[in-house]
Amino acid sequence: MSFKHFTLVVCILSLSLTGYSQRNPDNEILVFFSEGITQKIETIKGNPVKKMSFTNEELKLLLNTAGIPDSLMELALPDFKREDTLKTFTDGREIKQPDMSNLIRIKTPKGKNRKDLIKYLNSLPEVLYAELNGRASPQLEPNDYFYENGDQWGLDNPVFIHADIHAKEAWDIYTGNSNNIIAIIDGGVQTSHNDLDNKILGGDTGEGSGDWAGHGTHVAGIAAAETNSDNMSIAGVDWNARIHPQRIDDEGDAYTYQAIVDAVNYSSNVRVLNNSWVLKYENGDPGRYSTTVRQAFAYVYKANRTSVTIMGNDHDTHPNVVSYPAGFSNVIAVGATTNSFYETIRASSGRGNHIDLCAPGENILSTKNSYYYEMSGTSSAAPFVSGVASLLKGYNANLANDDIEHILQLSADEVQGMSGQDFTATYGYGRLNAESALSYLCEPYTLEQWTATSGSVQNTVGFYTMQILGASGLASANYLVRRHEVRKTVTFPESFLHIEGVWGRGAFSNGWSHANPNFGEGFCEVVPGTLTATGVTLRTYVYEVYSVNMQYLGYYPNTPANASFAYSVLGITQPSISAPDIICYGGHTVSLQDPPANTTITWGGSNVTYPYGNTGTSVTVRATSSSTISTGSITASFTIEDVPYIITKSVGINGPASEDVELNLYTSGGTPVAYMCPNTYYHIYLSNNGGCSLSDYSWSIPAAWDSMYQYNNMISVYTNSSPGGMVEVYANTCCSINAKVIIDYFGSGYCGGGYFMSFSPNPTSEETTLTINPVAEDQALKSAKTELPSFDEDVDWEYEVYSPTQVLKQKKTKIKGNKTKIQTQGWQEGIYIVRVKYWDEIITGKLQIKK
Repeated sequence: MSFKHFTLVVCILSLSLTGYSQRNPDNEILVFFSEGITQKIETIKGNPVKKMSFTNEELKLLLNTAGIPDSLMELALPDFKREDTLKTFTDGREIKQPDMSNLIRIKTPKGKNRKDLIKYLNSLPEVLYAELNGRASPQLEPNDYFYENGDQWGLDNPVFIHADIHAKEAWDIYTGNSNNIIAIIDGGVQTSHNDLDNKILGGDTGEGSGDWAGHGTHVAGIAAAETNSDNMSIAGVDWNARIHPQRIDDEGDAYTYQAIVDAVNYSSNVRVLNNSWVLKYENGDPGRYSTTVRQAFAYVYKANRTSVTIMGNDHDTHPNVVSYPAGFSNVIAVGATTNSFYETIRASSGRGNHIDLCAPGENILSTKNSYYYEMSGTSSAAPFVSGVASLLKGYNANLANDDIEHILQLSADEVQGMSGQDFTATYGYGRLNAESALSYLCEPYTLEQWTATSGSVQNTVGFYTMQILGASGLASANYLVRRHEVRKTVTFPESFLHIEGVWGRGAFSNGWSHANPNFGEGFCEVVPGTLTATGVTLRTYVYEVYSVNMQYLGYYPNTPANASFAYSVLGITQPSISAPDIICYGGHTVSLQDPPANTTITWGGSNVTYPYGNTGTSVTVRATSSSTISTGSITASFTIEDVPYIITKSVGINGPASEDVELNLYTSGGTPVAYMCPNTYYHIYLSNNGGCSLSDYSWSIPAAWDSMYQYNNMISVYTNSSPGGMVEVYANTCCSINAKVIIDYFGSGYCGGGYFMSFSPNPTSEETTLTINPVAEDQALKSAKTELPSFDEDVDWEYEVYSPTQVLKQKKTKIKGNKTKIQTQGWQEGIYIVRVKYWDEIITGKLQIKK
């Protein structure tokens, strides 16, 4: 080592010791006062200094009596301004953070136990929370072996080809955006390193000492080192992203909070925050939780930024201990895998149900100390994920932080150790795959972002105490609340061939989660088991909020009726067939709108033919027959990623489809009726909603009836003594043919009968229940002098089903009871006539089949 280099190291150590290690956070308590304190300005040695002051002398006396003199209390964040509690971002959203001027740092008095003092402080009504202050700890495990040339197996592994993150293939899709900034929340980044010097934007200068020395530099290089340069160097995951360093070495939780918030506020282009550190107790054990630091991550989430954290390296010594910040909500928690054929997890890598995914974390070569070194641990794994998260955001700036998290989860590789499971507490959703993640933003996939409003309350939880921090409209305090689960079932605005995943976007929803304490983060999630091909049920939570003395404060963050549910759907949208509703013999052009790329489309269907070939985006189709009106279909078949798909459009053949044409029965006075009676005048109208004009109507009615009057689409008849019968209508169609356009059967109903039939559901596509119902007395026609019979459970009855072309489709006999199921899978769409014989009565009804 040269003397010049040695001098530089000594200077860095000196700066770290004098500038950042004057205090010992491991001997301090952080207290958030909801009342009783304020700030004042004192002049010390001619300079204005902001200090804390009591507004409640009784509180001051209680603290002094407990052995906490004023001299041991100071503002944790003296530079915090109360006007900073509300931040307006470039998208117009206002994000609130707690009033951190109420956060006080207390040095533990000699002879006092920190945990006992915290317990006492939390018992005071003026204290919202008191907790241990402490340090963040870096989580790299340095190796002695030095590589001059470097071997970045985590990016591209020629030996164990499944162990890397497929970066080489991902870069064929996208290499990054120079507008993106990755914040490195760490011990500092070496700004003079030749692989980082053109990357640094703002933030802190210098590097920490001890375990922090070179740590942030190493992390920064993995995520975004200068790439494709001429000098001997390494490649970063995101070639073009910039780096914003924020130091947190040895300064305690309040400064960690401020560093994270400062990174968010530095620029709207800070899209990802890498956090390769954990919170530890003073003895080095993992698992320390900090409400103060948790508030910072809530601010990141509400600002729609992505937090990447590490699972920690303590599993081998502290199994089943949750490390923070990985254990916080709304972060991406990363474990570390090895460079091996079996892609195993590192023995020290943290485990737990809060893990999201893993990334390479063993012998990772990156920038350090003006050169390159290998290091290992989850600290090395996390920046791989941060780099890919930055690539995703650069490729599609509209992605929400929840979008990025779920895309990373869905695209992760299932490793051998997962034994075929989608998720395990060891690997999360699998190992990071940069290529697969970016592919989800390319054809044939589409990411749709939608919002639904106005839910309904599913259930309510009775009164309990909840701590609310940093929520818009409420001071940070304890409240009495009633929690309401609010749900909304949505139908997707678009149709999908395949759905890869659906999730909520909390930062753009206005409900909260059910967590206590609650940090005012937006919340929306999919109710498990509700996802279908066409929709999903979403949920969030709203609260009736009361002060601790039961003063009603209102609904927060909104009433159930005003709840909004932002959600995303990732999948392959269904193309649509562009074709006329009516296909004539003369032929028409049909095409597939928004067809999938790089696939062959093959056309088919029923009652249609393709005279000039049936492959291609657009083809010619015509009716198989030149004179028959019927119902047909056009199909387009294609394959996407080895999965076959078929989409169908129903069409009318030479005229309107059967479901688009119907006959409606009216009395001579114009009242619609369902059934005929003997010796009665009726009007029968043909209605046509099929998009094919009809003309020159002609009618065929039973011989027993009298035709009184006919006018195009209407005929007036007299039933004589035979009310039941078949009616046929002929007409010229838009395909210039004259043919039968509809057949319908009109039966007798309440005219002396005692029963009628109903279907549930009607229309149907797969199954319906046919029920025989007795007619209520006030429903029977006054002319029917018969006595209404009761229903006999032991009587045998039968039914017949006739297709839209009056062909017998199904028959069933010897049915008992008043109900039976009719299976209709695969039936052609249209109106089916169902005829039931019960006792000596013939009952007729209409069943509509609709797919």
